[in-house]
Amino acid sequence: MKRAALGVFFRTPEMGRCKSRLAVALGEEKAFDVYKAMLSATFNNLGNLRGIDVFGFYDGLKPFGLPPNPIIEFFPQQGETLGERMHKALKLMLGFKYYKAALIGSDIPDLPVQYIHDAFDHLDLNDLVLGPAEDGGYYLIGMKRPLGFLFDDMEWGDDRVLGETIKRAEKHNISYALLPQWHDIDDLEGLGQWKPD
Repeated sequence: MKRAALGVFFRTPEMGRCKSRLAVALGEEKAFDVYKAMLSATFNNLGNLRGIDVFGFYDGLKPFGLPPNPIIEFFPQQGETLGERMHKALKLMLGFKYYKAALIGSDIPDLPVQYIHDAFDHLDLNDLVLGPAEDGGYYLIGMKRPLGFLFDDMEWGDDRVLGETIKRAEKHNISYALLPQWHDIDDLEGLGQWKPD
């Protein structure tokens, strides 16, 4: 078994299809530029990982012209709902004989790499690891085997996603660990917390 796989969920940059809440405040062109910068920063940040294979899961056109990055291979996201797409991505990575797999999005370009290493360390003793986001969701989810019930019929974008996920884990006697809380960038407030290099 290989040790660990990390999947990055992202939308291929296209004008008018990136960061809709930011686009309302900044305009489509500026939101597009911000998103490209976030994606580049996310990939650059993940280049600091050690002992973790990184895969990209894209929504939209097949990506090309992205900056040099640590991603081994790109796959299209598959499924109708966000939950279905996340479940299939985790199942795919675990199917590649990784002992542990986790997912993050591209809206956390400044996430400390240590949090990702800690997530995989937590999976040595737990079935599930979650990184709580400030908005009530999570910025990271990781597991050692597919747990489809965590994704079924979830109200994505709701501020109760993390709590509902924990409730489902407890109902099924799934042991879990929580990482420190972190912010994601969906709006101007989140953008204000990001300090690019």
